[in-house]
Amino acid sequence: LLPTQWVQPGSTTELFVVAMASVRFVLGCAVALTAPHGDLLGSHRPGCCAQIVFAPPDQVASIAPQMRRSATMHVEGYFNARDVSNLRPLRQAQSIYSQLLEHDRNAEDPQQLIETLGSAAEVAALLGLDSQAERLFGELLALPTCSHDRKLASQPSCAAYAGGKLAVLRRSAGKTSDSAAAVEAAKAKGVTWTEALQLPPDHLSGLYARAVWPAEDVPVARRLAEAFEDIAEEFKRLEAAAKRGKRLKWQATPDFFLRAQGSGKWDEIMLKGGSWEREPCRVMERLCDLLRDIREIVGPGQHGGKDLGVPGRVAFLRMSPGTVLRPHTANWNGRLNVHLPIRVPEGCEGSGCGGIQVGDEPLLQWKLGVPIVFDDSFVHAAVLPAEASGERIVLHVSVWHPEIVAHTP
Repeated sequence: LLPTQWVQPGSTTELFVVAMASVRFVLGCAVALTAPHGDLLGSHRPGCCAQIVFAPPDQVASIAPQMRRSATMHVEGYFNARDVSNLRPLRQAQSIYSQLLEHDRNAEDPQQLIETLGSAAEVAALLGLDSQAERLFGELLALPTCSHDRKLASQPSCAAYAGGKLAVLRRSAGKTSDSAAAVEAAKAKGVTWTEALQLPPDHLSGLYARAVWPAEDVPVARRLAEAFEDIAEEFKRLEAAAKRGKRLKWQATPDFFLRAQGSGKWDEIMLKGGSWEREPCRVMERLCDLLRDIREIVGPGQHGGKDLGVPGRVAFLRMSPGTVLRPHTANWNGRLNVHLPIRVPEGCEGSGCGGIQVGDEPLLQWKLGVPIVFDDSFVHAAVLPAEASGERIVLHVSVWHPEIVAHTP
């Protein structure tokens, strides 16, 4: 309960806090180990109880709700930590879901089965168990109840979610024809995709589909290119402030899990998420002032009578040599991403310095001050080879798709 600034390393206060935490942990474990099976997986328990992930087979039916809460807690712990190497919570969730699947396959609750299959498949994919994830997503897509109009957790379409994930996994494994078959299976269930590699779970029909857009056709990209020198100069102050680490620092991106395990580093300084960040915009004042007045960035959008909110975020993204971002798609197709390279490794004018692969388009290579515009609802991936001479930093700006009507906020 004490403010962290009161707890000095090596002080009596620190020893007291550590001692009390240890007592809490031991008491929590004692309660768990003496409780009936129905409490073994209660996520409300302190200490070690959150780590108990096994239930006797004959007890699963009676404590399934506690097991689902515990699995959710472990997955949330992984995402809150934003550490791709922190696999223990995912392994614990995987153990729980494997037990729940045995139960749910024999139960008469089709919605619960697709929820469990979806969660188990997602955890397997996060763990890098691609074969297992492929099998589970395939089982999910094959279920008659996994239709286009059936929701799956936060996803608006079970068929689009399962079909897209399955197609990407198969394509990554070199199974091109099997990937195409997954796309067709999802479309047979009503999914409205029109492009083979544009596979967002939430697909807005009727929008012109193009994986890579000419920067000259996107006004925001043109404005950023024109302001490149000023942005690069202002960024030096932001970088210096981040090195001091008092009010600003580089942090793992919200999509940290896309980085392949054991590869490089991928982090960000965010200028705008749901709202503009005060401290970064204090340092990058001219850039934030430039972007704040652009409707394609800040204006709420609408398509087909549906309110879409705002397109996304503004951030500086940093990638170190040896970083690999696995193939993936965005959740929807209502936006474009503009990347303005602020720093690229020396000598990076050839193919030896990696880039972004979007759909079947030629590799997009980073060139200092030259904007890249792409639709991230297409399957895409990125790599900066280990032999690159330095890091890559881009200014990332999400803008509305040109056919989305943006309103003045």
